[in-house]
Amino acid sequence: MIVSDYRLITPSYRIHVGKGVTHGALGRELESAGCERVVVVHSMSLGRQKPLLDRIREVVGDRLVGTFTGVLRDCPATAVAGLMNYVMAERADTLVCVGGGSTMTVARAASILLATTSDLVPPGLREAIGDAASHLGMRAMPVSIMIPATPSTAAHGAGAAVLDASRRKFEVYNRESRAHSVLIDPDFLLTAPEPVRRQAAVVTLCAVLETVLRPTLNPVALADLRQAADMLLASLAPRQRATKAQAAVAAAIAAFLAARATSAMGDKGAALALGLAQQVQACYPHIAQAQAVSPLLTPAIEFSQGANTATGATGREFRLFHRLLPVLPRTDTKLWLRSFLAELGLPVRLRDAGVSASDFPAIADAATASAFVRNSPRPVTNQTDLLWILEQAF
Repeated sequence: MIVSDYRLITPSYRIHVGKGVTHGALGRELESAGCERVVVVHSMSLGRQKPLLDRIREVVGDRLVGTFTGVLRDCPATAVAGLMNYVMAERADTLVCVGGGSTMTVARAASILLATTSDLVPPGLREAIGDAASHLGMRAMPVSIMIPATPSTAAHGAGAAVLDASRRKFEVYNRESRAHSVLIDPDFLLTAPEPVRRQAAVVTLCAVLETVLRPTLNPVALADLRQAADMLLASLAPRQRATKAQAAVAAAIAAFLAARATSAMGDKGAALALGLAQQVQACYPHIAQAQAVSPLLTPAIEFSQGANTATGATGREFRLFHRLLPVLPRTDTKLWLRSFLAELGLPVRLRDAGVSASDFPAIADAATASAFVRNSPRPVTNQTDLLWILEQAF
């Protein structure tokens, strides 16, 4: 259903796209934001891309006060605390973030916490970041400029999920933490291995397919989601005419469109499968996000579209897609979607990813607190609903 009455208040976006755009636009963006003390943030693995990083350092010039390479996968509290300490030590006012979703998320979480007073931070998160808790609320939100290496919506969001040592998740959010600008440069997108880029695109596609089902869907968001789905499917197609650079840029732009659509609906995406996938990863840290979410996508859609958890799906749950997303096939969308994911080398059953059904109760219990689950198009009333999705995915 597309709502006819809605309010649309979206943030401004500054997006630069094209080969070499980092060298041409970064200096102007730093100047426009009044940046004086810049920290470049990237992972240790991206540190091998010395010519590209040297290009950034050259543009930043005398503004550069340091480089932080302590980014870790899944945004653990230790990495967030490390960046908080580094920003305070260097008195940085700007973060230039180069990398995938983890880099963007760690930087955003650190920025939010630095601008959040201690009384507004959950005790468990204060404990998780250790000595860095002394920096809570101690400075204004640093300016963020994102240079993505994967097509992730994390470059455009305003929130982050931080994991403590036991992989308990703490969600932080601040509208002011959105990137000042995003530079989509194929030179940087191609630094990530192709399987990593493709899996990031799959995660974004899953988010698009669920978000389009939200009851608050409006025409502006729908337009972005349609274009995003079209571009993602084209970029992921096993046989395509586009070059790797063109496919990578298309997927990165699609990630931006998906994030803008979510913003057009009040920053409430509907990624039930992603919410459950996060908890699967908490139990099985070796499983990548795309591998966790792929088996969950079709049963999550079936649940969102009214499948009876006692009698099962009827096969009619995918009918809405034919009207909302014309790019999807009109015959047996469920079978096509599973075949599409399998052709990309992703598991379509949780058992194929190495997940045990004995962990389902713990996964469902932890997922009930997820914002992704709370924002589901169809309200999740109890753990039984989540267990049904997990069992269907098994």
